[in-house]
Amino acid sequence: MSLLFILISLLTLTNAITPSPVEDSQELPSTSLPSQDSPSPIEDSQDWASPQTEELQDGFLIPLYGNSDGGAKEMEVAHEQLLELQQNPLDINTAEAEDFLQIPGLNISQISDIIEYRERYGQFRSLYELNLIPSLDSHLIQYLAPLLTIAPSDRSRVPTQASMLLTASLPLYRRQGDIDGTYLGDRTAHSLRVNVTHRSGISLNLTGAKSSGEPFASKGNRWGYDSYAYNLTIRNRGPLKQLILGTFRGQFGMGLTMNNNFTLGKQAMLAAAGRQTTTFSPHNGSYDGKHHQGIAAVLDLSSALQLATYFSWRYVDATLNADSTISTIITDGYHRTVNEMQKKNNSSLTSAGLHLRYHHKTKRGLRYDLGASFVYSHFSRTHNPTFSKADTVPQSKAYRLYYLHGNNPWNAAVDYSIKWNRLTLAGETAMSHKKAIATINSLLWHVSSRVDITAVQRFYSYKYYSYFGKSFGENSTPNNESGAYVALQWSPLRHLVIGAYTDYAYFPWYRYHHPTGTYSWDNALTATLDVKRWTLAMKLRMKFKDETTERLRFTAAYKDTRWQLTTMLEGCYSKDDKAKNGLSVSQTAKYSFSKNSTLSAQAAFFSTDDYDSRVYIRTLPLLNSFSYTPFFYKGIHGALMLSLKPIQRITVLVRLSHTHYLNRSTVATADRMINHPYKTDIDIQFKLSL
Repeated sequence: MSLLFILISLLTLTNAITPSPVEDSQELPSTSLPSQDSPSPIEDSQDWASPQTEELQDGFLIPLYGNSDGGAKEMEVAHEQLLELQQNPLDINTAEAEDFLQIPGLNISQISDIIEYRERYGQFRSLYELNLIPSLDSHLIQYLAPLLTIAPSDRSRVPTQASMLLTASLPLYRRQGDIDGTYLGDRTAHSLRVNVTHRSGISLNLTGAKSSGEPFASKGNRWGYDSYAYNLTIRNRGPLKQLILGTFRGQFGMGLTMNNNFTLGKQAMLAAAGRQTTTFSPHNGSYDGKHHQGIAAVLDLSSALQLATYFSWRYVDATLNADSTISTIITDGYHRTVNEMQKKNNSSLTSAGLHLRYHHKTKRGLRYDLGASFVYSHFSRTHNPTFSKADTVPQSKAYRLYYLHGNNPWNAAVDYSIKWNRLTLAGETAMSHKKAIATINSLLWHVSSRVDITAVQRFYSYKYYSYFGKSFGENSTPNNESGAYVALQWSPLRHLVIGAYTDYAYFPWYRYHHPTGTYSWDNALTATLDVKRWTLAMKLRMKFKDETTERLRFTAAYKDTRWQLTTMLEGCYSKDDKAKNGLSVSQTAKYSFSKNSTLSAQAAFFSTDDYDSRVYIRTLPLLNSFSYTPFFYKGIHGALMLSLKPIQRITVLVRLSHTHYLNRSTVATADRMINHPYKTDIDIQFKLSL
C-alpha cells in the first residue's frame, strides 16, 4: 500500500500542470499526424487473422492477464473476442461506450476520451486521429486499429468475405495412452474453422476440433470432430442491435449472475474498473467451457431502454455419484479415454435469462445506467457435490458444502454505473436461490489523461452460488471471498506507463485442502517504456496465498521493417515448507523476407525446482491461437516457424518445436507420460481467404 502512496505523491505535481488537448481546446489539435503515405491501420486490418495482428494482440494482452494458469485461460477467451471484433470491427464514429467495452484492455477513461474527441471535433476522418488523444499510446493504437473502422470505407469493401483455416498438429512421439491403447484416437490434433462475413452485419461461423488422442468419426464421435461451435449473427437491424443463433457467450452487468465472456484479472483491472456491459458474443472456440447454445438477442426498446435476453439448451459432461446425481460438471472438453467418453453429454442444462438496462445522460454531463438481471438454470440431474454412502459430509468435502445442491439454481441482480466528469462509480449486487448475497463496487478516478486510480470492493458470501457467474476476485467464481483492491496507472511520459496494485482477500469458509479463515495479499508493480523501435517492460509480483510467491519478469523488444527481436527473462521464488526457485531466459527473432514471407526462431532455457516454481514462456503462436506456456523442471526449448503467402488468398504456416528436459527421464505422468525426456511437435496451418 505504501508503494501506491509514494507513486501518488510523486505524480501530483507532474500531472497537475499537464493539460489534455482534448480538454483545453475546441479546435482540432495541431499535433502532427503520421504521413498519409504511411501504412494505413485500416489497410493492415483487412486480414483479420494475420500473424502480425495476432502478435500485436498477444503483446498487449499478456501484461494485462499476467503470468498464471488462470490468466492464460482468460486470455484465451479474450483472444477469441478479438477475433470476432476483427471480423466485425466497430465503427468508431457510431459506437457507444458499451460497444467499446467489448474490447479487452480498453478502460473507461480511454473510452470517454475517444467519445469526447468525437463530440468536440466531429466524426473521425481517419484512424490516424487516435494519435491526438493523449491517453492512447502508440502500442494501444496499433492494438485497436484492426478492431475499428470508419463506415465510408465499408462501401469499398467486397460485399462478402470468407475464410477457411485448417490446423493440424503432429507429435513425433507416443504417450503412454497411445502405446497401451487407452486413448481412443490417433496422436494428431486438428481443427477446421470457417467464417463468412457480409458487410451488412451478418456473419456465419463453424468450428470443429479434436485433441490428440480423441477419436475422429468413430468411437462416440460419429459426426467427425469431438466438439463443434457454430453460429449465425445479425447486427444492427433497426431496434434489433444483435441476434445470435447457435453457440454464444454473454455477460450481464459485472458478471455476478452471468459472465462466460472474457473476464478481468488483477493487472487487467487497471484498465477495466467500471467495466459494466451487457453483451453477447459468438462462441467459436474449440474448447468446451460454459458457453450457451440457443438464441440470444439485444433489443433497443427506446433511446434509453435496452433489453438483452437469451435461451439455451445444451449437453454437459459430468462426473456422477453412485446414485447417478452430479458430483462435478466437467468443462475441459477432453474425450480421449473410455472413462472420459462415458461422461460426454451424460447430462443436460437448460438456461434462460434477461437483463433490462436504463441509461441517461443529463445536460451537465452526468451519465448513469441502471440495470436488473435474472438467470434461471435447470440441470437434467440433481447436483449432490457432498455425496457419501454414509449420508454424512466428510471433512474432505466440507469446502463443497455450499456448492449447488438440487437442479434449479437462479440468480437475480441489480447493477448501476454513474459517470460524472472524471469519476466513474459502478457496482452490482446479486442474490442466489439460497438467498445469499454477493456484491462488487468499483471506483475509477481519471485524475488526468496520464493518471488513473482504481478501487474495488467485493463481498461474496460463501453461501452464494452462480453457475455462470464470474467477476473480479481471487477465486475463479464469486463466492467465499471478501476483499479490497487499489491500483494506480501513471504515464509520466507519453511513452512510459507505470502501474501498481495491492489486493487483499479473506476467505471465511473452507477451500480445497485449506481450512476456514485464510487470506491472500497480492501486490504488483509494472513499467513499460517505448523508445523509438524499442519496447522495455518489467513486472514484479509478490503474493501470499497458502505460500509466498514472488515473480519478476523483464522483456525487451526491438522492431524495424525487417527484424523483430524479443528477449524475456523471468524469475520465480516460492516458499511454503521450503524455498523453491525458478528461472527462464528466452530469445525470439523474426525476419521478414517480404510482406508475404517470414521466418521466426526461438530458443529458451528454463530451470525450476518443481511445478510451484514454474515459469511462463510466450512460445511462437499459430493463427487463431494463444501460446503462453508454463515450463517446469530443467530443460531447453526451441522452435522454428515459417509463414508463407504464395498467392494473395492463401497463407501457410509451419512450426517445428522441440523441448528437452535435462533432469528428467520421462515427460508428464499417467496416460500423458512420454517414455523419454524430450518431445518434438510439428504444426501446420493452411488458410484460404475469399
